[in-house]
Amino acid sequence: MGTMVHHARATCLLILFVLLSCCLFPAAVVYAAPCQSTVGVTCANGGVCLVPAGKSCTFAAPGSYTFTEVYINGTVNITPLGTAGVTITANNIYVALKLHVDFLGYNAGLGPGTGIAMQNAYSGASHGGTGGGHLNELGTPPYGSLTAPILPGSGGDSSGGGVGGGRLQIIASTLTITSLGTISANGKASTTGGGGGGSGGSIYIQVDQLIGSGN
Repeated sequence: MGTMVHHARATCLLILFVLLSCCLFPAAVVYAAPCQSTVGVTCANGGVCLVPAGKSCTFAAPGSYTFTEVYINGTVNITPLGTAGVTITANNIYVALKLHVDFLGYNAGLGPGTGIAMQNAYSGASHGGTGGGHLNELGTPPYGSLTAPILPGSGGDSSGGGVGGGRLQIIASTLTITSLGTISANGKASTTGGGGGGSGGSIYIQVDQLIGSGN
């Protein structure tokens, strides 16, 4: 799947893969106070994470977060930038609005699939597929796993390319995503006319039951 961005396209890997087994990010760290939140948000590691409508909660450190229940009626932002990922584990997770790691992968010019110079422009970054240029040239080879995606997206070229998408793992008994709910790991568009966009990151979902019609 490609996205045309300023005459270059970046191929995104956004996989929602449902497995019954567990495969955690390596070297996960458990944080006691995970959420830098606005007033009205309750989110304690080991307890319930409740983000009401109109509110936001920001996870500011990479690692593993464990809750009994997660209810996202507002927005959950995850800010670690680079190769570090976030794992959220809970009995039940309910997403009614937005849980995302957009633009949280490799910076421009970095990553195994970073954009490369082509005729009069740069390619989009690669990840699950090959990024390309505006004249259908091929970029760097794809990387990552189709069955256990745990790698961040690569940045576009170093001359104004976009940032790659981050990496998120969800482990739950039940994951519900409503019609307005979104879980995403988008790469960012280039900031220049001939630059390449960053590639999408990874979303690895391991649940017993997946309910809903969200994105």
